[in-house]
Amino acid sequence: MKNRVIANEKYLDELLELNKEIENISKKIKELKPKLGKLNEYYGSKDWFKDIEEYDSKKANYKAGVLSEDAVWNLNENLKDNINELKEIINKLEKENNMKTIVLASNNKHKIKEFKKMLPEYNVLSLNDINYTKEIEETGKTFEENSLLKAKTIHDYLKNDYIVIADDSGLCCEALDGAPGIYSARYAGDHNDQANRDKLRKDLKDKDHTAYFNCTIVVYYPDDTHKVFVGKTYGTIIEEERGDTSFGYDCIFLSKDLNKTFGEATEEEKNSVSHRGRAINEMIKEL
Repeated sequence: MKNRVIANEKYLDELLELNKEIENISKKIKELKPKLGKLNEYYGSKDWFKDIEEYDSKKANYKAGVLSEDAVWNLNENLKDNINELKEIINKLEKENNMKTIVLASNNKHKIKEFKKMLPEYNVLSLNDINYTKEIEETGKTFEENSLLKAKTIHDYLKNDYIVIADDSGLCCEALDGAPGIYSARYAGDHNDQANRDKLRKDLKDKDHTAYFNCTIVVYYPDDTHKVFVGKTYGTIIEEERGDTSFGYDCIFLSKDLNKTFGEATEEEKNSVSHRGRAINEMIKEL
């Protein structure tokens, strides 16, 4: 103990601050590592967690100040180097994690479920997940305009590296010049599925019943660019309601691909030919 000199107070204070920073960084890395497991790909085989544990084990000596001034200075410099490298790891891990996270500009449970099922490699977040509670007014005149409006609104709200996806979809009847179109959910004046179906059948009386569902997806990237993907599925509007009547126009849309209504189809069958499924498949090629 005689040949040990109590370190300069300035160096000890700096050392304690550096140690706190190491602790915070280590917690952050331990949160990210289980999700990605990519540390070794970035920085070889160095065991950063072992290094951190060794620093932790020396806390008593740091605080007691039983190291020489030179030893403390050397430790400080070593810690600074490690902190810089660890920060680099965090930045790379966070960037990769963000690129694997997609924010869906919706709280529609059916839509969220479909996107999650078709994008198993991505962490799909809803508006609730990002604490966005405002109503986004769909003031566009086309599916694409509405999708872009929603995507950009959430992009501007987040201000981070997440990819934002928004879609707008609806039923289009050729005999009605594309109606109900963007007004599909409120065709009868309110969000009432039964009223919407009744009005549609009335409007199509003595007219061609050919129809298609359209889904337009906008993928908005962190660099403020976007791409558009469109999916369509064709069929005919029928008078009789068949199958599940709880979702939109499904029970009166006789699918050309399935030869049954979407209301009669299983979830797997519908997803295999649905307008949203086809748009998502086009989007997946890009992602």
